[in-house]
This record gives sequence, structure tokens and C-alpha cells, in this order.
Amino acid sequence: MSKRQIIKQRRKARERMNRILTLIGILLIVGLLATFFILNSQGKFPERKIVNGLTAGDPNAPIVVVEYADFQCPSCQYVFSAIEPVIIKDYINTGKVIYTFEPFSFVGPESYRASEAAFCAADQGKFWEYHDLLFTNWAGENQGAFSDKNLLKFASQIDFDQDAFTECFNSGTHTQTVLDKNDEITAAGITSTPSFMVNGQVVLASNILSVLESLAGN
Repeated sequence: MSKRQIIKQRRKARERMNRILTLIGILLIVGLLATFFILNSQGKFPERKIVNGLTAGDPNAPIVVVEYADFQCPSCQYVFSAIEPVIIKDYINTGKVIYTFEPFSFVGPESYRASEAAFCAADQGKFWEYHDLLFTNWAGENQGAFSDKNLLKFASQIDFDQDAFTECFNSGTHTQTVLDKNDEITAAGITSTPSFMVNGQVVLASNILSVLESLAGN
């Protein structure tokens, strides 16, 4: 076999692999969206009880949970659609867990801007509403889903002072807030998303429900 034929075969093999990876990516996105719509249609997205800032739940709850997540992270979107509704229903709204979301922005520029927008919404007590809109409109990493235009459009769906939000977002009010939050989270030893801290102990996303079940005595 000539060198040219070998190169041609290798190129074809790479093209096949790229097509396979693209198909896998499409199937993953479809699966995540299907999970979201199924859960939503089954009414598994209960309202969070006693919300304050980036924290939801009873301040006196015995279990303290902190989630570290990037709004663009695919696994974080899965946690939002498949795991968080269970935590809200069984642990937050029953007074067993107090839950805080910490934006950890590193996937790309859209992650930073999404977090800035979320903090602007938090200034008006609407963090969780905006958090939900971001994950509901997730469409992959750095694909334009969280462009400035879209981030402002998401805000238009929330009942708050639109002018104040726009001014906060466009002026970069929380640019440093996001950077400081990243430094704080990194200093705490968190290196990936989604990550959880439960009563001060790091817990993998795959184990979060079993850990909460054990601690809550369910």
C-alpha cells in the first residue's frame, strides 16, 4: 500500500470518527432535553421553599448542601433536570436541606456572562428564576445560547425591574463578583463541575442523592 493510500485511509477514519462523535453529541443533547421535558410534564419541578439570594431552604435545616456548577456544563444541566427536582421536593421543601448554588465559571466567555446576569437577577431577589431559565435554555458549550442578547431576553421573562437588570448587566456590575467567586471556589479545593459539598464534605454528583438519603434517614 502506498503512502498516499495510507494517508487517505487515515483521513477517512478520522472523518468517520468525527461523524460518530458528532452523532453522540447530538444524541446526548436530545437525551438531556427529553429528560427535561419528561420530568417537567410529570410535575417534578416543584417550587423551592423559602428562597433567599443564592440559597434555598430552611436556615435551620440540619443538612447544608452547596452545589458548584457552570451554567454551560452539560453534566450540570443534567443535575438541574434530573437530580435537583428530587432534592427540592424531598429535602429542601421538607426542611431537611438548606441548599446554595455557587456559580463556578470556566467553560468559556458565555459562562462568565451568564453568571454575571444571574448575580444581577439575585440583586432583585430573582436568582433562582434566572438560574432555571439558564439551564432550561442550555444548548451546548459556547454555541451562542448565552449571548448577551439572549441573556437579556431571558430576563424579560421575569417580573422585576428590567431597566435595573439591563443597567447592571451592561455595566459589568458583577464582573469582579464572578472572578472573585471563581477564586474562592478554587481556594476551597473544588476543581470541576458539578461538585457538591454536604456538611463540609465533598460529594460526587453521582452520589448526592444516596448521601442525602443516608443523612436524612429516609
